[in-house]
Amino acid sequence: HFGSETECRYKLMSYGIPIQFIPTKLGPDTPEALQYIAWLDEVAMREELEAMANTDIIIPSSIDVIKGRGRIFQEHEGNRRLQRIVAERYGEYEAAFRTDKTRMFVGMIQELKAGGTRFLEKSEDGKDWVEMNDMDARDKISSAFRNKRLLDQYHQSHSKA
Repeated sequence: HFGSETECRYKLMSYGIPIQFIPTKLGPDTPEALQYIAWLDEVAMREELEAMANTDIIIPSSIDVIKGRGRIFQEHEGNRRLQRIVAERYGEYEAAFRTDKTRMFVGMIQELKAGGTRFLEKSEDGKDWVEMNDMDARDKISSAFRNKRLLDQYHQSHSKA
């Protein structure tokens, strides 16, 4: 900022900077300069802690189910685990009526979440992972059962040929 020392001080005060600690005409080893450096360090640490507290970055773990298309999603350990669970419960799914299937999916979501599993998808901007709502998680499970049926049908038709 350009201007007199007084103008500079008032400008700094408008940003909440305490001007009594700013060494304007003092050397670097004066008590005022050292006090100012200590204050700057404190502000930097407080801002860093606030930034960490306000950031809820989600990183998918090996037990999380992630939504997406392609091999990277199919081979994710959490999705493979879901496929194993689907294979184990496929008979129950095939025998169930529609309303029973919905209850089955809700129960599976509750069981998986109780075990620490999260259902994740990319945010709208595609930069971060966010947790799916329960309806989207239910759709993910429902889709896994339908895909199992399609794969079984595919393998049956190609094994006979």
